[in-house]
Amino acid sequence: MTAFPNDPMRLEPRACPLCGSSRITRVLIDENIRMTALTGLSFASRKVPEGMHYKMVVCELCDVAYANPAPDIQWLHDQYVNADFDTVSESRDAAQTHGRLIRSMLHRLPDIERVLDIGAGDGALLDVLRGIGFSQVEGVEPSEGPLRAASDENQEAIRQGFFSEMDFAVGKYSLVTCFQTVEHVEDVKALTQSVFRLLKPGGLFLIVCHNFRALSARLLKQRSPIFDVEHLQLFSPASLRYLLDDVGYEDIMIAPFSNRYPLDYWFKLAPMPTKLQDLGQRLLYVTKLSQLYVSLRAGNLYGYGFSRG
Repeated sequence: MTAFPNDPMRLEPRACPLCGSSRITRVLIDENIRMTALTGLSFASRKVPEGMHYKMVVCELCDVAYANPAPDIQWLHDQYVNADFDTVSESRDAAQTHGRLIRSMLHRLPDIERVLDIGAGDGALLDVLRGIGFSQVEGVEPSEGPLRAASDENQEAIRQGFFSEMDFAVGKYSLVTCFQTVEHVEDVKALTQSVFRLLKPGGLFLIVCHNFRALSARLLKQRSPIFDVEHLQLFSPASLRYLLDDVGYEDIMIAPFSNRYPLDYWFKLAPMPTKLQDLGQRLLYVTKLSQLYVSLRAGNLYGYGFSRG
């Protein structure tokens, strides 16, 4: 595991990343960050929950929950670039689930020529997209860890770095995907505007993200794994719709999303004492239930919108 760098984290005041307002309805959760507890996995995908998070407030106008104050963006970028990666199997499981969602929408795409995945990780979804039949598959990913784990084909297809519109062809993409990534982006509205310009007429922008108004988040409160030091904002159905509508997407759809993972992964996410969690995972292994796949609505949303045809 990579040692966490000693660079200090500076927190800075922040307005709403969707509508720019500073009007808030309430504090959703108070800050809980222990710098000495941060490791190379703290900014990795599908990690064991650490229970650390920024103070998050809820915008009165658009209903997004956002970190305020938030970390200096250069500090945050450095953490993502150097984050560890140890979840290859979970990445493949997520890609299969996301692939089923994409297949259900193929009939609404203008074609299956060119697709871009923002936050591509090790490229597991790119493999699924090729299997679906997309002829040109691209990705962008800032973290070095998952890229080292990627196949040679995916290393060639993935641009290392943070998403920038200038790196991609305007008006050429039938589909752009962004799965469990909009929570991590400093200027999520600018990203959504850029994607709108990258899409060809009738192209689709497809998002999967956490829902802070889901039943699981409301019941677990601060113990919910969605409250994490990686997350700069969390969405609700209203705020995800606001994001897409405000940029100009049409035929917007927002709905709950089910994930499918083996039981041992779900157990890893469960908010319980470490000793009890270890005991449960050993029991799953002994009873050969650890790799039993289960689909759950664990507090995620999917949302999509089309560019003007």
